[in-house]
Amino acid sequence: MKKNISIRNSTVLVLFIGIMFTLYYGGIVPYKVDNSNESNISMNVKPAPISISSGYTSDHPGMYLNSNEIDAIIKKVDSGQQPWKEAYDKFMNEDVPAALNTKIQSVTYGGKVPPSGDIHDYFSETPYSSDGVYNPDADRSDYYGAIAVGKAVRNLGLAYALTGENKYADKAVQLINAWSVNPETRMNPKFTDFNGQSYVEIPITLTGMFYGADLIWNYQGWNVADKNVFKSWVGDISTSRGRYKESTPTNYENWKVLFVSSSAVITGDNNDMDWAFQYWKELVPIQMDEKGQMVNELRRTRSLFYSLFSINAMTQTAEIARHRGIDLYNYKTDDGRGLELAFDFHAPYLAGKENWPYQEIRPDLLEYATFELAYSFKQKPSYKDVIDKAGRPVYEDRIMGPVTLTHSFNSYPFTFAGVN
Repeated sequence: MKKNISIRNSTVLVLFIGIMFTLYYGGIVPYKVDNSNESNISMNVKPAPISISSGYTSDHPGMYLNSNEIDAIIKKVDSGQQPWKEAYDKFMNEDVPAALNTKIQSVTYGGKVPPSGDIHDYFSETPYSSDGVYNPDADRSDYYGAIAVGKAVRNLGLAYALTGENKYADKAVQLINAWSVNPETRMNPKFTDFNGQSYVEIPITLTGMFYGADLIWNYQGWNVADKNVFKSWVGDISTSRGRYKESTPTNYENWKVLFVSSSAVITGDNNDMDWAFQYWKELVPIQMDEKGQMVNELRRTRSLFYSLFSINAMTQTAEIARHRGIDLYNYKTDDGRGLELAFDFHAPYLAGKENWPYQEIRPDLLEYATFELAYSFKQKPSYKDVIDKAGRPVYEDRIMGPVTLTHSFNSYPFTFAGVN
């Protein structure tokens, strides 16, 4: 495996210059035109300055992986060690070629015009006809576009981090620019609420784009002005989600916390990072009981899925915190509630050792990947049982991708010392 250390380990000092860049689009447009095969012209504008306060390091990469961890993974693969070699081969032979062939995505391509009349607004019709039952007639083209760009940029970013090959970073930049930078195709950087559409769709998709962007951050072929416009866009969309706190929080709040913390990796906003980690702690005793059950998900028709859905977001935020020297994995309330308790409670059910006592209408669609990280945290047999039930390599399909490759036990020291 080729490794370009000079590219991946170089430090790029980005000067934040220019003026505030804000685009407003208006007018009623009767339909969206699919221009996904057109090339995207780089946007050379002067970006808004992004202030980075003291506190957490702003080094990149540093969202779910840092440079030392990437180097350790490369050594595992180069020496043929398992499960890393098998996971790497699958990733590079299947996922990466698909990412390179991903069509350019934009909310301005296809689908219905949003009620606002602005084709740059994100619009997705509610996916359910009833709880847990999908509506096949819903227009979800923007959501599917967000899935595609998030997944592709993540995979391209990871491929670049592991190989140093510029073609992966170039394609990732092209996808990022089309979705968030170029004025003809960019999504307006805000959460929208048309006809009750789901607030969770953007966090479970575009966080993958943030992850990939973090992995290619030091790529010298990424235009500095475009990168800073992207930074500003990320800050705007994160702010638009709001910082209010729900009285009866469900998994939506866990994904909001993840979205805020992951966007703060890109923008360097330490206040947002602090808010996310503090709210993460506040949610534990509200959402979790003394057994480790996610109590606000138990009335759902897919109660096991949505319980694990919440825990997934909690774990990913804990991984971001770990790279900033903050230990959320071991956080516990005075009566013992915390992430480990949630892992312990759900593992036997997910591994098939016990029968889930609540309603679950889709037991064939469950969340296993979180336990790859759980097993790196604590080597409990019950966690390994879940991994064995899933079968390696395990994927976190929404955001993190091939977690067996990147986060399996003994990939690197599991520490809380911060980035690099």
